Amino acid sequence: MFRKHWTPRYIYDRIKLYYYQRNNPEYPWLVNRVMAFLELYLKNDDVGLEFGSGRSTLWFAKKVKHITSIEHDSKWYQWVSEQIKAHGLSNKVDYHLFANEAGKSASCKYVDIIDTFNKDSFDFVLIDGMSRDICALKSLDTLKKGGIIIIDNVNWYIPRRDPSRAPNSRGVQHGFASDQWRDFYSVVAGWRGMWESDGITDTALWFKE
Repeated sequence: MFRKHWTPRYIYDRIKLYYYQRNNPEYPWLVNRVMAFLELYLKNDDVGLEFGSGRSTLWFAKKVKHITSIEHDSKWYQWVSEQIKAHGLSNKVDYHLFANEAGKSASCKYVDIIDTFNKDSFDFVLIDGMSRDICALKSLDTLKKGGIIIIDNVNWYIPRRDPSRAPNSRGVQHGFASDQWRDFYSVVAGWRGMWESDGITDTALWFKE
């Protein structure tokens, strides 16, 4: 069955995204305007944290001083580990695997590692893995003042009065995807930020105040 979101505009957006990703094979799969911002904003002495590893791990490690990366998939962890070594980035990445530990529980090793970090530890946090709502909410304390928290696929979780054209975007009639997302947004709603869409998905970031 031809899905409703496969409109001419969506097909155009898909083609545009395909060529963008082909021309930027090392870039994380974040919306391109967010990537353009991060390219200019991040400094080589920044320290970051990410939930969900991959291209982002390598890109950030090349860009900043150090990144801590949290992964739940053992096969993916193995592949990314090999890439980290191949690119000579082992000294810039603390890479943690918590296989089958990420679920909807508010307490699991994947999530609880956040409690091992001091407050105001990181210049940026990327939420792009499992248990995103819990990780996003708990990570706020780990951010330095002025640091940024980045949420990929944000349109799946946080409603907007004018929803994104990306598929599965939430409007106000849908509400928040969870209570944790509501609590998270109640904190960051007053912060400066940006929310960008490429028509396929959305990425948002907020600056801690």
